[in-house]
Amino acid sequence: MFEKLFGSAISKGFKTIFSPDNETISFMLGYLPFFLFLKLVFTYFNTELINTLAADPEAVPVKLSFLTSAAGLAFALSVIPIYIYIIQKSTNKTNINNNYYNFLLDPNLYRVFFLILLTTLILGSLSGLFFGLLISLSVPLVISAITLSAIGLFAFYLLIRLYFIVPHISLGKKIELKKLFRASKGHFWVMIASLFVVSIPAILLSMGLNYVFTGNVLGLQTALPSEILTSHAQQIPLGLNDILRAAGDFIVQYLSLSSIAALADLYKNIVITSDPQTLTQNTGE
Repeated sequence: MFEKLFGSAISKGFKTIFSPDNETISFMLGYLPFFLFLKLVFTYFNTELINTLAADPEAVPVKLSFLTSAAGLAFALSVIPIYIYIIQKSTNKTNINNNYYNFLLDPNLYRVFFLILLTTLILGSLSGLFFGLLISLSVPLVISAITLSAIGLFAFYLLIRLYFIVPHISLGKKIELKKLFRASKGHFWVMIASLFVVSIPAILLSMGLNYVFTGNVLGLQTALPSEILTSHAQQIPLGLNDILRAAGDFIVQYLSLSSIAALADLYKNIVITSDPQTLTQNTGE
């Protein structure tokens, strides 16, 4: 079973990015100008924010902070229609919307977005709570690190087990955590292996872009915060490097669709196969 599911998932994932059909190409080309526009808008506001803080570290640029956050959220939201499209296509759903911009009116888009946002907020809040609790109790650093790592691994396990919720609600289904958690039982490792393998092209390109633009493959800043602000403040709001990086990020985003397609294929072969009515329930078809 492992080999069959694994082979099908990676085949679907790589086929999606390396042998796309005309509809997928057209869909992505429609998304390209919107992606570049939002990416550059976010980069502009983010650079202006850094310049402001570099000039006056005690400044509180509320307006710029708000605009940067709003641009970042809009950029994150713009990616989700692609995910929904790939999921619907990979699960052989009928009557798929082939126009990117029409997806911006799809209620499923906002359900997926708020689910991701809520999950991020909950995990971030819980992590901060546990970290603060460990500090307040004066727990030794090593024990704190082990405890947080164990909690992180457990949270990661739960996220993978519930990862089918993304294709589930992308197909217009109601949230059924118990059903999806039960369906993923015994498939944790095939999900991990499949999603990792098909993500390798996107990971390698992302590391390459980080090396080119930041000097290290992880994109980490090794300088002090004040030095980072000073170095970034020398840049104009939008330079050639920003445009080239945006184009590179678009390719990374495209390659990352392999993991979405693989997830959808696993969902089809595990959830839909065990309950064929899943594909048509609550979709209006």
